[in-house]
Amino acid sequence: MGKSPLIGSLDHIREVTKSLGNVESITGDKTLTVDDSGKVFLLMASTGANITLPTAYDGCRFKFKVVTAMSSSYTYKITAPSGSLYYGRLFISDKDVSSYDSTIAHFAADESDDVVITLNATTTGGLAGGWIEMVAFNNKWYVEGHLVGDGNLATPFS
Repeated sequence: MGKSPLIGSLDHIREVTKSLGNVESITGDKTLTVDDSGKVFLLMASTGANITLPTAYDGCRFKFKVVTAMSSSYTYKITAPSGSLYYGRLFISDKDVSSYDSTIAHFAADESDDVVITLNATTTGGLAGGWIEMVAFNNKWYVEGHLVGDGNLATPFS
């Protein structure tokens, strides 16, 4: 049997990271590369963050999970590079609704000029518990997800 790494050591941290499947925290602005494909990004910036996607190479994929909601004057923005567009839809649930009702809205990218997804702490999602997955194909980012918002829910696409 091999020797286990000492808890807290650099080897231990590497082993834990491998077992988590490439999870990375985002605590400030971040530019992603194709090498980041397959990672799960935990959005943990209480003052928001600007995230820039790489060129939409076929098969490139990312998942974003909102762990920390921003204070109301900040946003998480996920921006596609020039020449790429968002396709797909995002669902947003109002945090104040505890049972099924019509306060779940869905918003579709218009497939003509949407290159930014903006999550705020209220109407466009961005509260803890939401997630977005995206995969690139044919120079487009195909998006799906379920976000948590509050108030008069509105599209996060622009």
